[in-house]
Amino acid sequence: MNQPHKIAPKGIVYRPDIDGLRAVAIVPVVLFHAGFALWGGGFVGVDVFFVISGYLIASFILAEIHSGKFSVGNFYLRRIRRIFPALFTMMAASAAIGLLLLTPHAFRRLGESIAATALFSSNFLFWFQSGYFATPLEERPLLHTWSLGVEEQFYLAFPIFLMLLCRFFPTRLVVATLTLCVVSFGINVLTFKTHSSFAFFLAPSRIWELFIGVLLAVGALAPPRSSQWSEAAGLMGAVLIGYAIFGFSQFTAFPGFAALAPTLGAALIIWAGMSGKGSVTRLLSRPAAVLVGKISYSLYLWHFPLLGFAAYVSIGGASLSMRLTMIALSVILAFASWIYIERPVREGHGIFGQREVVFGLATAAIALFGGFGVITHFANGFPGRIDEASRQIAAAERDINPDRGSCLQLDAEIDIAKRPPCAFGASGAPIEFALWGDSHAESLRAAFDIAAKKAGRAGIFFGNAGCIPELGIKRDNGNCDRVNEAIVARLVSLSSIHTVILAGRWGLWAEGAPYKGEAGPPILLTLSSGAPIDSHAGLSAGLQAAIVKLKAAGKRVWMVGPIPEIGYDVPRTLYLDLLGIPQIEIRPSAREFNERQSFVFALSARLRKDYGVETVWPHQYLCDADFCEIQKDGRPLYIDDQHLTRAAAISMAPIFDPIFANRVVPDHPMAQTP
Repeated sequence: MNQPHKIAPKGIVYRPDIDGLRAVAIVPVVLFHAGFALWGGGFVGVDVFFVISGYLIASFILAEIHSGKFSVGNFYLRRIRRIFPALFTMMAASAAIGLLLLTPHAFRRLGESIAATALFSSNFLFWFQSGYFATPLEERPLLHTWSLGVEEQFYLAFPIFLMLLCRFFPTRLVVATLTLCVVSFGINVLTFKTHSSFAFFLAPSRIWELFIGVLLAVGALAPPRSSQWSEAAGLMGAVLIGYAIFGFSQFTAFPGFAALAPTLGAALIIWAGMSGKGSVTRLLSRPAAVLVGKISYSLYLWHFPLLGFAAYVSIGGASLSMRLTMIALSVILAFASWIYIERPVREGHGIFGQREVVFGLATAAIALFGGFGVITHFANGFPGRIDEASRQIAAAERDINPDRGSCLQLDAEIDIAKRPPCAFGASGAPIEFALWGDSHAESLRAAFDIAAKKAGRAGIFFGNAGCIPELGIKRDNGNCDRVNEAIVARLVSLSSIHTVILAGRWGLWAEGAPYKGEAGPPILLTLSSGAPIDSHAGLSAGLQAAIVKLKAAGKRVWMVGPIPEIGYDVPRTLYLDLLGIPQIEIRPSAREFNERQSFVFALSARLRKDYGVETVWPHQYLCDADFCEIQKDGRPLYIDDQHLTRAAAISMAPIFDPIFANRVVPDHPMAQTP
């Protein structure tokens, strides 16, 4: 996404094939973000851009250093002219659209993104915001700017690094560049499995891709010796990029070693084009490919927020016609941006030809957009811009237990003793109960707190996000088996705890798949040994193992039945309805709920018969004979597509009284009127 120049003995020469390579990078990115399955690995276009950027930036700097014309100030001036105008225009438009469409919480997040992008650090923000409760993609219209953050951070240090190398160690250019490339790649390989968000978003694990381009610029490889070498390299590069685009998917472990395919592919194509020969070079140099490459930066900027806003207002997913419309609009805006914004500023027309004016405008833009983001954050998204009914619905997005962050563990900390205690119930009473579960269990803590206080008893919560209470079963995205073993050992060791309550998102683990419009991969379960196991068998075996161990320690065991999953964001759906944007019916029918939870019902009956485990059924409060409700008295019952609000949990506290009264409730698993 940089200026199309390369170093050559006589100076800087334009290479149309590199603009064509930009087209190869941007088209798959746009189609991937638009949800076209054929382009499942289209995200690797960003990696191709990184290689191009490293090559062009290093080539340009070296050319100026060799001619004695290099200036760090002039370098940053060109970067500002190249990056800022279209970027800040896009952010201004996104802020205006967000002001009209987004809930206050979502608009606050947008403001944070704008501030971080203006300060060249959006990749840090999105890394920090990643995790189990990460904001949905459609509520992060500037997520794509993470790659600009990586590039901008590279630009801040690399020119000085290269200038010092050329001055003091001119014969060590290749060795120094290769060393940095290898170190960064090593960080990538070491972190992409255990700290995937770090590896994906942050520069230490991604700049090796830019350094691959730099290696070509500093002469690590001499230009191809013959047209045969150019032809072979170009074709091999095209194959590697094509393999990544069409062979990868959103579930591919990335970056890691997988990132070698698109980056080496891009490097081979750039290297092949140094001779100006080869069929791939000629194809990429054709006018159509070059034109798409020229607008690629603006197209990259515009396509993601447009597709994001379209998805935001389309509960259940934007239609094909809507997505195609957004792509077409992105192309139109990209052409307009290139003609009326990018080119005039880059070419220094009018006031943009004055160095001081450009730096002054850049400083003002950073301050303005950064300040806007900070104010939006502290103003909580300006809730005063919407009416009271809309505010009441939007407030549900943040109606969580205030201590959720400390009570629900999001990592794989095995030492339970290091966790902060998360007690509920009567103050000063001895701990007699334990609630063990995942985020669904955590969302019910307020209800258990009220029921326990009513009975004059106290309990404690143990839970990890994404890990239901069971033993011997491992989920593919974490160490649930090890964490659960540690929790059970702790429960067994606490003799004062006589009752353990198991709660979790049973339906997800039983069926092995997200619900309806919910994003995410299938749930793959294995035994602790690593052997795969069917989801039904895994849930049954894991629950029984946990219950047997707890019963052997003299504990009484209760279960909390499944909370109805909705599959679509509840507050956003209701909010958009009030805005006059009609949405689909998202309430699950009683039949749909019963079908989704049929195995859970059967398993519960078996556990009651074999082990005396009683079950409380929240759906008896949340569902009637026809539907499972999503709101009561004008307030959403869910903070998202599956987790109850704190208010909803509190309202259903009485259904848990039997647990603390040591009374047995009848087993009625099928949906019915509360």
